[in-house]
Amino acid sequence: MSKFKIYATSILIPVIIGGIVGLIISNSIDYNSLQKPILASPGFLFPIIWTILYILMGISYAILRSKSLNTAQTKLIYYIQLFVN
Repeated sequence: MSKFKIYATSILIPVIIGGIVGLIISNSIDYNSLQKPILASPGFLFPIIWTILYILMGISYAILRSKSLNTAQTKLIYYIQLFVN
């Protein structure tokens, strides 16, 4: 598989799945109604930050895949942490 395909799939899969989950749960969470500390970030930053995190997770997994360091244990850890996030 070419490096472009490795990076594209490794980045797009978590971003798309994260976006779908975000859309599903967005109506059940009202961030503005919570009692927040003074230094709490505004609610519009959460989708931006989560997207950046998912992109970075995808890049790190793509690096492992492109260098053939993708063992069964690596896959298991990656998919478990992706599921938890």
